Amino acid sequence: MNTQHDLKSRQAARIIALNTERAAQQRNAGARNCTVQPLYTAAAFSPNTYTGPGRDKEIAPGSSLQHASGGPAIPLYPTYQPQNRFIARITELIEANIDDDEYTICRLCREAGTSRSQLHKKLKKWTGLSTSHFIHSIRLRKAKALLVDTGLNISEVAYEVGFKDRQYFSRVFTRALGQSPREFRKQREKRSLVIAGQ
Repeated sequence: MNTQHDLKSRQAARIIALNTERAAQQRNAGARNCTVQPLYTAAAFSPNTYTGPGRDKEIAPGSSLQHASGGPAIPLYPTYQPQNRFIARITELIEANIDDDEYTICRLCREAGTSRSQLHKKLKKWTGLSTSHFIHSIRLRKAKALLVDTGLNISEVAYEVGFKDRQYFSRVFTRALGQSPREFRKQREKRSLVIAGQ
């Protein structure tokens, strides 16, 4: 009887943990002011619907849990990599302020709740980039998308991604990608025409 109670307690804890993670994922994806629908339900843990190994035994680490809607099974004990969450949080902060040319590393550190040296060490270790290069990489990724998907001129693209000086933007873009923004756009347009012509 006590074992059954312990199993139910562990199951409830897993449901709470998985639904909490789901809520965090929705927030990170930009789903603000919405009702979080539980992704995993108690039924997923019941002996009748549990599809993992050892159905009648205690759920072991490495087992999988069936998605409540019948979707793919997920690991019950996922490995969380703190660097992924850290990088995602820093990226989110940069993207939220991408058009602000006065968004400094100090402000990023303050919003991320970390020191400048810690931010630099973590980014260098996990991405191989310094903080300023990491910020530029996020800005340039957005610039590439704008160059391909919009009709904005180069100056407008530069302003949209937080560069107030078009020439500096072109230098940073060329240094990082080996071609100017204009050349990048022309190359993408040619590719689009070739693909459309096939």
